[in-house]
Order: sequence, then C-alpha cells, then structure tokens
Amino acid sequence: MAKIISLFHWDGGVLNLNAQAINPITHVAEMDMRLDSLLYRLDRSPIYSAAFKRTFGTTDIRPFHLVKALAQFTVSLVSANSKYDKVMRAEDDQVFTDQESKGMVLFTKFCASCHKPPFFGGDDFKFFILNYWILEE
Repeated sequence: MAKIISLFHWDGGVLNLNAQAINPITHVAEMDMRLDSLLYRLDRSPIYSAAFKRTFGTTDIRPFHLVKALAQFTVSLVSANSKYDKVMRAEDDQVFTDQESKGMVLFTKFCASCHKPPFFGGDDFKFFILNYWILEE
C-alpha cells in the first residue's frame, strides 16, 4: 500500500518535504532544539562530520545540508516489510523485544493520536480556534 503525501504536519501548513524536516526539531512541543545547537552537535560528531563530508564535500554543516539530508532520509523510508509490519501482521512468529515493546508503549501513549498506523500520518488536520483582538486605530 502506498500513500502520496502533499501536505505535512498537524495543520497541513507545511507544503514541502524540505520544510517539514526542520519543524519537529525546533518546535517546543516536539524536540525543542535550536537549529544552531543541532548544527554545532553535528559539526563536532566524527561520524556525522565524515558523512556530510562524503555527501556534500564539506565538514562545515549548514542548514541547507541538514534539510537536504533529512528530506532524502525521509523519502528513503518505505515500510512494507519491516519487523514492525511483520509483528502487526503476526507473521513469521515475529515479536518485539522488551525494548521495542517499551518503545511501542511510549509511541502509543504520546504519538499515536496523531501518527496513526498504518501510514503514521493522516489527512485529518487539527485546527484550533485562536482568540484575537481587532485593534482600532
């Protein structure tokens, strides 16, 4: 089963894959990390520094490199026959390890309300009504 996604995030407000990669990193309710802090960490990691050097020809990791790498990683994710899929289909006597089971509990508790299986997304965007004031001049 395949699904084409053209809008991203809870409100459908992100229109392309490159932009969607940054939002969960910087959003306060998700990873809550400043982009410059993440780039600092990546620059100092021998593993990531070498990987970015091979891929982009530089060890100076810039936001463009990060966005491109995350977007490419995201499009490479195809889940049709992963261990998760086999466990969900009760196939080949597959079961989660204790650590994977704990991860599934956390996912179910904190993530599954928006990231619904089998696609872990959804077309049911969440809209919030915000109060606002109209200021008169």
